[in-house]
Amino acid sequence: MTNSDYIIVYCRILANRDAAKRSKEKRKHYEKELVKMVESLQIQADNATAERVIAMVCMCLITFPSILHLFV
Repeated sequence: MTNSDYIIVYCRILANRDAAKRSKEKRKHYEKELVKMVESLQIQADNATAERVIAMVCMCLITFPSILHLFV
């Protein structure tokens, strides 16, 4: 191999390292975004569950007002 061949190979190695570094950074950013999305969805699900429970209790109290003393 000539010197120019070694230079080409070395440049390709450096380019591959740079591409791998960018790919790793992109993956980390994507993972962080996914974690944020999961946390947000979990909060939304918890809120929806709480709202459903409150709605069910209200319906029970409307339907069976005599059980009100259980919640006071």
